[in-house]
Amino acid sequence: MSSAQNHVLSTPELLEAILARLPPVDLLLVQRISRDVSSLITSSPILQQKLFFRPVPPKPSGEWTLNSLLRNKLLPWFVSTDDRWCMPSYDTLEHLDWARDLKARDAFLCKDASWRKMFPVQPPPQSLRIVEIRTGQRGKYVREAMIPFSTGVTMDVLYDIPWEYLTSERASEFSLQINGCPG
Repeated sequence: MSSAQNHVLSTPELLEAILARLPPVDLLLVQRISRDVSSLITSSPILQQKLFFRPVPPKPSGEWTLNSLLRNKLLPWFVSTDDRWCMPSYDTLEHLDWARDLKARDAFLCKDASWRKMFPVQPPPQSLRIVEIRTGQRGKYVREAMIPFSTGVTMDVLYDIPWEYLTSERASEFSLQINGCPG
């Protein structure tokens, strides 16, 4: 390696500027290069924001950026519909790529998995409104809860709440909507 390359790779500010240009999926993978690169990515506020681990400040326009890393793995959490018959169900979850293989499922669902700490969108919502709607012979039953989050709603909460509900109520469906987030 030339001395110019060594200089760039050993200068954290230059390396950070280069890494910031990578797509998020590549930024995650490049951490495997070395402990130094991994440490830089973990300690850099800019790179952590790009990976949806740290919140970005709200934009004056109110625009949101969807976390494509999570969307690709957890599509039912990123599809919104008002049509009850098209909402994701427990069966939908069973057909996700990572859910088909027991070993892959165990690795993905590990309580310490990094995706659990990610924000689904940037800037992250500061509260989560949960609405449960049941329809039966006695009519419609609606229950609501609002949960505030000081640093923003992370994917672990968005995953665990519907998962607990769907695994206890196999016939149920779910839909998530982030108010103000362009569809």
